[in-house]
Amino acid sequence: MVNSKIKMSNKKDHKIDITDVAINKVGKIEFEEIPKEEHLIISNLAKMVLEISKENNNSNEVSITYKMGTGIKDLESSIGVQFGNEYEVDPLGNTASYHIIKGQNECIVVLLHNHPSLSSFSLDDIYFFLSYHTIKMMVLVSNKGDIHYMVKNNKYDVDKNMLLLNKAGNEYDKSKSLKKKFEAINIFLKGCKKNGIIYKKQ
Repeated sequence: MVNSKIKMSNKKDHKIDITDVAINKVGKIEFEEIPKEEHLIISNLAKMVLEISKENNNSNEVSITYKMGTGIKDLESSIGVQFGNEYEVDPLGNTASYHIIKGQNECIVVLLHNHPSLSSFSLDDIYFFLSYHTIKMMVLVSNKGDIHYMVKNNKYDVDKNMLLLNKAGNEYDKSKSLKKKFEAINIFLKGCKKNGIIYKKQ
């Protein structure tokens, strides 16, 4: 069974409050493998996740799930928003998000990381992304407004990616320092392209 709670930080690593500077840093982003008409919508969701966290969740973790293909006019009915705590968020904890991820249409999950030591994807993020075939793309927004994303293309192979994730996880478990833990995560992020996942940092 998939653990849907995405833990985003080491509890020794304190969050940084979101600022207007970070929110305004997020502009329109061009995403590979995603139709151009979706780019502005997803970019706005990346900014929205920061705004929601700052204004309504004390700069804590937030996820937004978006059902692709519904368009900006029907945006409110095609997203689910889930509030987390300082250390984790469960995208499936919101009813709308649950039905989007468990449905038949492709979707996108936008996550907020609000801890400086996890400015990129965690192994929990990656496992969640691999576990649901409906999740076409996962977008990560850091507390400083930096954007990372992973997107599946037509060469995507879930079994090969799970094996790569296990390799990264084994190295992560042996790591004693934060630097070594980052290097373990990068085993996946640098190797997933050959298995049909594009990873980009904006």
